[in-house]
Amino acid sequence: MKTAIAYVADNLICPVKGVIAKELQKERIERFARENGIEIIQWIEDKMCSEAPLGRSGVYEILSYIGDCDFVLVERVACFSMRWSELKRLYWELDRMGLKLQAASIRWDLISQMTRSHFNPELRLSPLTKRLRASREEKTVGMRRSAEFPGIYSS
Repeated sequence: MKTAIAYVADNLICPVKGVIAKELQKERIERFARENGIEIIQWIEDKMCSEAPLGRSGVYEILSYIGDCDFVLVERVACFSMRWSELKRLYWELDRMGLKLQAASIRWDLISQMTRSHFNPELRLSPLTKRLRASREEKTVGMRRSAEFPGIYSS
């Protein structure tokens, strides 16, 4: 059975100034863990934070964890940050510890996709990705500048 440290923090959603409460995050994390055979060995909570993840007491607690654990489980990556520059430092620390980050909710925003790609390199080379790359290359090869309109490409 895989093991995880679960992390929650009240998550501010800026455009609407709403909050995804820790209680809701816990429910989603517990359901994900149950459905995927994951044992949560420790819960870590932070208050609503606006500072970078490495400045938070809960994140410090994760990074100072000593024990056998497979990954850190969050409801969504945004509970840490939506800034890639801040997340890269956190991910470097998790990599150093041999921990992966897993989100319980699948989001399609750029940060979530970059996180999945970082911690699951096999996703980068999936058959779907290869087909998409091949189709893009075919389109790119067939492009040339239009003589009439230099800024416009035609096939």
